[in-house]
Amino acid sequence: MDDTMIDVDRFDFSIAGSPLKSNFSVRTPMSDPDIDAAFSGKLDLSGLSQALPLEPEETLAGLLEFDAQFAGKMSDIENARYNNVSAGGFLKISDLDFKTSAIELPIDIHQANMSFSPAYMDLTNTNLTIGRSTMQASGRVENYLAYYLGEGYLKGALSLNSELLDINELMAALPADEVPEESDEPMQIPELPERIDFTFNANAGKILYENFELNNAIATITYKDQVIRFNPLTADMLAGKVNMKGKFDATDKTSAFIDMDFQITRFDIPQAYESIGMLKQVAPVANKTSGTFSTGFKLRGRLDQELNPLYETLQGSGTLRTSQLRIDSVTVMEQLATLLGNNDYSRLVTDGIDFAFEILNGVVVQQPFTVNYGGTSTTMGGTIGFDQQMNYDLVFQIPYEKFGSGANQAINKLVEGAAKKGLTINPGSNLNVNAKLTGPVTSPKIELDYKDVASNIKSDLEDAAKKELEKQKEEALKKVSQEAEKILDDAQKRADEIIAKAEEAAARIRSEAASAAATISKETETQAKKIEDEGKKRGPLAELAARESAKQVRTEGENSAQKLINEADKRANDVVREAQSQADGIMQQAREQVDRL
Repeated sequence: MDDTMIDVDRFDFSIAGSPLKSNFSVRTPMSDPDIDAAFSGKLDLSGLSQALPLEPEETLAGLLEFDAQFAGKMSDIENARYNNVSAGGFLKISDLDFKTSAIELPIDIHQANMSFSPAYMDLTNTNLTIGRSTMQASGRVENYLAYYLGEGYLKGALSLNSELLDINELMAALPADEVPEESDEPMQIPELPERIDFTFNANAGKILYENFELNNAIATITYKDQVIRFNPLTADMLAGKVNMKGKFDATDKTSAFIDMDFQITRFDIPQAYESIGMLKQVAPVANKTSGTFSTGFKLRGRLDQELNPLYETLQGSGTLRTSQLRIDSVTVMEQLATLLGNNDYSRLVTDGIDFAFEILNGVVVQQPFTVNYGGTSTTMGGTIGFDQQMNYDLVFQIPYEKFGSGANQAINKLVEGAAKKGLTINPGSNLNVNAKLTGPVTSPKIELDYKDVASNIKSDLEDAAKKELEKQKEEALKKVSQEAEKILDDAQKRADEIIAKAEEAAARIRSEAASAAATISKETETQAKKIEDEGKKRGPLAELAARESAKQVRTEGENSAQKLINEADKRANDVVREAQSQADGIMQQAREQVDRL
């Protein structure tokens, strides 16, 4: 069969008036296919639609031009000898208009050009419209043949420009069988491919995604070794601007890792509340707030298999600044005004706030800051968890005359106590009042404590914040240590398992080679004996010649057997060496993962 030769010197035909040309030849099809082929043509797709069965609501039009040539042996491809392979061609699409019931959006490819060779594939001057979304793309992919054969990295880059990307429309148009169905099974972290080194650059005038509208979006995204890096991702949104750098690491199949650096400028607070789920959890008061905020913070931690934050692993720090704020009709403030006996405390109007915070173990620790609240100097600080439990202190320095009748009884006791200490409290004096808020952020419990006028409650509050930070840091370090130990233990188990399997495979290779070598030796000895016996039958001279022939057969047999054993030993060593390399890579990856904790 390997002597078969196939030659099709010319095979030309037309479809609906569109000409196509081809030729094809094959040598040694069994042992090492040696192929020489070419295919070219120009298809008028509107004419082709007359030759293909289309549904009544489906349309197809446009021009498709292509030319492809290939000449080479399969062995050269398998051994990455691409310089011995000749391949090239192009595909050009012009004014393609395609409508189908499978995708409920019209697809218009105004222009697309692709060229290829054994080393690369190029995409140039590609311009298309899908529904309302417009895209212009160009890019290159390299080393695709070696990647397909399991060697090296697939390298590439893609640039995308768009005036409008309506992700909501595109997702809604997907066929029903491609839309993820709701399931009781937990969503898994995506299985990101290995051996890919890719860069994606994008510019979009407007992006519509769920309830977000992003304008002037710019993205530089790189992917390698199951890690996605953003550097940067910027956009105008929520009447402000966001700039994000960081990475998404999916090397751990059970818990993804994020490390992000956010810069947010002048987000509109009401819009942010409606759009950002996390803000509803940690700051529900934003629903009753008008103004803007800016913040810069770093955040790192883990996501569960449904890609939800594991709040207890989140760590970070940052600052928050606001414009002039107005907060109205918040139940806790109305309760506070009633307890203090002054309606000025039922709303907050301030020129702005500026404070620092840290995130540890799912708790946001806010450093104390001072604002003008109700016409008095007020210091605020405390903690709020992603579980929506808060522990907050508001320290008021309230002039004696601002207290209403609701606070008179407590004030009278304070005056009596002060008098016993030789202190006089009179109009014009400032009383330190601590309002402690604890419990869920939606309905916290409020307790008032009228402090001695001479006490330095602001200093106490700052000390309390420091102690809380130290406590959270100790807990975080403990968790990190436990997680690091688990990561290294799991990696060592995987590494040991790989080496053990490799050693078993190596032992099997050597055993099979030894058995095959023994068979060769046995068959060689049988053949040598046969030669000697036949020589004896033909006389002394023939016997002497037969002995030399038998000796040569035995030598060749021993060499063949030894060669088989040596090759098997090399293969076995290579298997163990490759396994050790994989094991070392797993341990190195685990150590890098621990370093990121």
